[in-house]
Amino acid sequence: MKLFFVTSNKNKFEEIKALLSIPMHHIKFEFPEIQGTAQEVIVHKLFKARKHLGKEFHEDDIILMDDSCMHLNGLYGFPGVYAKDFLKIGFDAILEIVTKVGKEVKMTCQLGLLYKNKTKIFVGTADGQIGSYDSQKMGSDFDSITFINKKRLSDLSINEKNLVSARGKACKSLQEFLMNESIYEHLE
Repeated sequence: MKLFFVTSNKNKFEEIKALLSIPMHHIKFEFPEIQGTAQEVIVHKLFKARKHLGKEFHEDDIILMDDSCMHLNGLYGFPGVYAKDFLKIGFDAILEIVTKVGKEVKMTCQLGLLYKNKTKIFVGTADGQIGSYDSQKMGSDFDSITFINKKRLSDLSINEKNLVSARGKACKSLQEFLMNESIYEHLE
C-alpha cells in the first residue's frame, strides 16, 4: 500500500512528511483550480489526481492532497478558496488591503484523502493576523505574511510551525484516522 501526496509545492510535502512520519511518495502535479466550496475543490482535485496517476495507482493505495484557504475577517471571509489567486496581487497589495479592512485572518487547511474510492476530509484552522514580510526570507505563500501568536510562520522551524498551523492541526486528525484504520503499518 502506497500513500501518494500530490502537490506542486515542495514545502507542503516536507511539512506533511515531517508531521506524519510515514512513507509517502511525492507526485508533483499542478491542477487548474475550479470554483466551488472548499470541499468541492478538494474532492475534485483528488479524483483528478487519481486519473493522473493512472496505472501507477492500485486499489489499496491512498491519495492525499492539501488545499489551504485564507479568510480575511474584514472581507467577510474572502479570498477563501481563491487564496492562491489572491496571492497573485502581491504582498504589498495585500498589506495595503488589510490596513484598510483589518488584519485578522483565519487560515484553513483541508487534507483530502482518497482511499478505497471514498473521500475523507480533515480540517484544521488557525487564527492569526496578516503583517509585514521579511524581504530577505520572502517565500511564495502566505507564511511570509501570516502571524500566529505574534510569530511569522516563515520564521518558524517546520516543527514549531506544525504546532500552531492549520496544516498541523489537520494532520493531527489525519494521523488519528490512519492509526484507527490500521493503515500506518501497511504503508511502503
